Amino acid sequence: MKVSPSGKIIATADTLGKIKIVEFPNIYNMLTVLLYNNEDIKFCDFINNQNLLVINSSYEFHLWDINDFQLKSKFDLKSILEISKEESKLDETQNLENKEIFNEENKREDENLENANFCHEDEVIKNIFFIEGTKIILQIGENVKSLKEAFKSKYILLEITESDEITFIDRGVFNDIPSHENSYLFISEKTKQLFFLKYEENNNKKNLNIVSKLNFEDLFR
Repeated sequence: MKVSPSGKIIATADTLGKIKIVEFPNIYNMLTVLLYNNEDIKFCDFINNQNLLVINSSYEFHLWDINDFQLKSKFDLKSILEISKEESKLDETQNLENKEIFNEENKREDENLENANFCHEDEVIKNIFFIEGTKIILQIGENVKSLKEAFKSKYILLEITESDEITFIDRGVFNDIPSHENSYLFISEKTKQLFFLKYEENNNKKNLNIVSKLNFEDLFR
């Protein structure tokens, strides 16, 4: 179960590929049902008060408008990553043991970043983080490679453009800062920039906010 940042809408998913959108606190007011035809839902969460992000078992990213419930755009992760059948295949026994799509008791690698829960142990996407409602950081599995070369780091950056398209922006390094509580660095390999991020909770939404950024060339002037 996921709650929108405004606290007015709730999204729930089941193992049959149904995502139910209801109003809160009047949960009996069903706004719509998104159908995925018995397809496994790997991830579902509100990026902001306008968009719902869904990742299906084919590693397609779907951006839904939560005002008119229309599909805005799609992004296929397989367009940039080599995902083998072994990595993407669901273990039927394990799937039966995970009837609840979002188990709040599951532990994440970083307890401070409780943004995502996958319905089973996923070998491709290990975790997912949002930055200010427009950017998405994906933690990629160790054995996953890009279509052109192996990733030097296992984090890639996606962005939602002003026209609501999901696009691949960059890959980089993502680490916590030991001396600063709930603070993180994202080092971009492509743009040669360092981003200082702060983990915060605003309006029932956990998010990473950009505090500052620095160009590498400025360090050597």
